Amino acid sequence: SFIEKYFGVRLPMQAVNAEGTAEIDFNFVWFSRLFHYIFYDLNGDDSREAALASAVLFNQDLDRQIATAKQQYSTNLESANTVLARCLRLQQSGTPGMDDLAIRINLTGFLVGAVLPLINTICQVIDQLISRPCILEQAATAAKTEMDGDQLLLNPLQGFVLEALRFSPGDPVIYRHCKSRTELLSASYRSSVSANTLVMAWNSSAMFDPKYVDQPWQFNPNRPSRDYLHFGHMSHVCAGKYIVMSVIPAIIQELLSRYEMARIPGTSGYPTKHGITVSEFDVLVRPRSSDHLVQAISTVTP
Repeated sequence: SFIEKYFGVRLPMQAVNAEGTAEIDFNFVWFSRLFHYIFYDLNGDDSREAALASAVLFNQDLDRQIATAKQQYSTNLESANTVLARCLRLQQSGTPGMDDLAIRINLTGFLVGAVLPLINTICQVIDQLISRPCILEQAATAAKTEMDGDQLLLNPLQGFVLEALRFSPGDPVIYRHCKSRTELLSASYRSSVSANTLVMAWNSSAMFDPKYVDQPWQFNPNRPSRDYLHFGHMSHVCAGKYIVMSVIPAIIQELLSRYEMARIPGTSGYPTKHGITVSEFDVLVRPRSSDHLVQAISTVTP
């Protein structure tokens, strides 16, 4: 899987609970509870207990996998190129901030912040594309475009992914608790925010503000990067931005280059969420008819 090959962490995660029973997280329940507590629970109380219980199991398995990796790579650490292996090489070289606990904390952040958003956003992108047959065909054409030179660094589907997520963002709102009285200022606006106020910044509506976004209701995969608020900016940029924008366009490109896709009639043809995770989304797919594509499928598929 991508998680194992890139991060060096094996899924599904497994650990022994307080009752001494082995638990295996087949359905990303631990991920979901932690993600919900960190990003979605406004007051932090409703999901805290479940998140703490999942954190114990999550930490237990990561500690085990880090220890196992250190043993496996003890004689040949240079051969592995996962995030975990690179962290362990830094640890071996004496780099500060690379002890086992720091590695576990950073891996937890990346895993919790990457796995569920990847599942959700891939479904959201496909949902938006198949809602627009003409755009879907444009994306399919772009997916088959051969890139060379510097173009290889920029997936031709990136614009389609960013624009699809503008219509269906992964994080439509960012909320923060204002600890002390604060002034919000701009060139033409001033507002006072009292202490202990919940402040909500709506990315979804901002990306459709006609004062700043040209023809916001038009699906345009060639928009400038300033029109998007998916990942934040500068010191507040999402650490998972580069992973997400490498993985999702690559997956969408692979799908569109191999298959024609269409929506299945009925509710199953739309993403259905169980809690905060897409649990069901059926899409009609069929191999593209050209001999070249059929051959590509037969050579790539095990």
